[in-house]
Amino acid sequence: MHKSLGKNNERSGKSEPKKWKAFLISLLIFLLVPLPFALYLGGTEWLFNGEESVPKEFWVSYILGFVVFIGGLLWMQIKEWFHDDSKNSKR
Repeated sequence: MHKSLGKNNERSGKSEPKKWKAFLISLLIFLLVPLPFALYLGGTEWLFNGEESVPKEFWVSYILGFVVFIGGLLWMQIKEWFHDDSKNSKR
């Protein structure tokens, strides 16, 4: 009986994604979300001239977009934490 439990645990462990892979994918998504906004405001002609010609507008708009994105996620999380479920149950 213990052998069958061990086999089930091994199978379920293999089908679950690795935590570090999920973390890397999440991090990549977080870093890519503000990119279109930054490319729009900073322009794209610097892409062909090299890394040293990256305009300040690109970095400022990228960081601003990142801060707004993280701030929006935090705002939604805080609203969820303080959401009163008793109002919904009365409906």
